[in-house]
Amino acid sequence: MANNDPYIYAEPIYTYVDKGKTYILDGHNRIKAAIQNNQTINVIELNAAQALNKF
Repeated sequence: MANNDPYIYAEPIYTYVDKGKTYILDGHNRIKAAIQNNQTINVIELNAAQALNKF
């Protein structure tokens, strides 16, 4: 993953919230890169049914 590559931030991060705790379902490396490079990235929060269907 190249530093500051804008394409790594183009795809959203998928998360799931269970009992008040947020879990990253897809995009662990992209979220780490965004944090390190002070970038923003879109997040899509899925409910349980959506998470099971997508992953």
